[in-house]
Amino acid sequence: MSFCPHDLRLYYGDQPNDGKGTNVTVSQGANLAVPRNPDGSVVVWVVDEKGNGLASVHVTRRMKHVRINTDCARIDAN
Repeated sequence: MSFCPHDLRLYYGDQPNDGKGTNVTVSQGANLAVPRNPDGSVVVWVVDEKGNGLASVHVTRRMKHVRINTDCARIDAN
């Protein structure tokens, strides 16, 4: 869930701009299904308008939620 007060760009993949992941835009309060690797893991990045990584979290199989805080710079998973 995004608590960021404006639209925010995310990248699902090992490294932003590597051409192997997925870019999405998320709005405040939005809930998104996050695509995962076959082992249930994924790295979720908050990225800037150029696709550069600002913050990331490594999601494992047992984690169910990813949250982005109100300053749009911190991301966590549980």
